Amino acid sequence: MMYRTCCPPLMRRLLLVPLAMLALLMATPSAHATNGIFSTWKSKYPTSTSDDNVVTGTGTGCALCHVSSSGGGNYNAYGYKLRELIQAGNTSTNAITLAATFNSDADPTASNNLDEISANSQPGWTKGATNTTYNNSGTPTPGQNPPAIAGDLNPVWVDLGLALPGTSGTPKLAGTGTLVANTALTLTLTSALPNAPAFFIVGFANLNAPFKGGTLVPSVTLSVALTTGPTGQIVLPATWPAAVPAGFPIYLQYWIKDAGGAKGFSSSNGLKAIAN
Repeated sequence: MMYRTCCPPLMRRLLLVPLAMLALLMATPSAHATNGIFSTWKSKYPTSTSDDNVVTGTGTGCALCHVSSSGGGNYNAYGYKLRELIQAGNTSTNAITLAATFNSDADPTASNNLDEISANSQPGWTKGATNTTYNNSGTPTPGQNPPAIAGDLNPVWVDLGLALPGTSGTPKLAGTGTLVANTALTLTLTSALPNAPAFFIVGFANLNAPFKGGTLVPSVTLSVALTTGPTGQIVLPATWPAAVPAGFPIYLQYWIKDAGGAKGFSSSNGLKAIAN
C-alpha cells in the first residue's frame, strides 16, 4: 500500500517511458524484416534499377513488393510469391533466387521476373487495371492499377547474352527508346572489330542455334550487311513502327567477320525488343 501512494504521478510518468519503448519495438519488426529483404534484393541485383525506379516514383522502395509505399500486409504478385517462399522455409536470398523464374505480374511480354529485373522494369507490376494483389491471408484482389513508379513497368529491351568474343573483346548490342508507336529508337553496337563487315540479323522468334562457334539468337527474318566504324561501332537510329502490337518481341543480333573469333566470326549478345 505504501508503494502505491508514494508519488503516484511520478511513478506513472516513469512507467510511460519503458512502455512507449516496448510499444515501438513491438511495432517495428515487420519494418525491419522488410528492410532486410529489400537490402538482400539489392545485393542480389546490384545493377538493376527496378528498385531505384520505385524509390523515384513513390519515395520508398516498398512498392517493389507491396501495394503501399509504406509497406504493410498487402502485396503485389511478386511480393506475395516471395512471402510464400519464405513461409515455406526458404531464406530471403533463396526465395529471391527461386522467384526469378516466375512471371508474377503476368505482363503481356510473358517475361519472367528475372527478365524484368534485368531490363530494369517491374516484376510485380504491369500496365493498366490488370494487376492482382494479395493480403496476408492470400486473398486475391484483381483489377488493380499500379502505383506511380518511374521507368518502365514492363520490359522494353532484354539482353539475352550469348555473345561470341573476337579481336576487340566481346561485341555489345544495346537499344534505347520506349518502343511506343512512331517514337525514336537507337541501336548501338560497340566493341566489335573496326572496319569489318557486319551482318545485322532481325527475327521474330528466338532460335538459339549453334553457329560459327557461337549462338545465333534470332530466327533469320532479315539480314542487313553493314560495316563497323573505325572504333568498332555501328549506331542505327530508327522509328518504331505503329503497327506492332504491345508485347510483340523482335530479336536482334550482330555477326562480325573477325579472324579473332572462334570460326572467323564474332557476335554481339542477342537483344530482345518488346513493343510497348
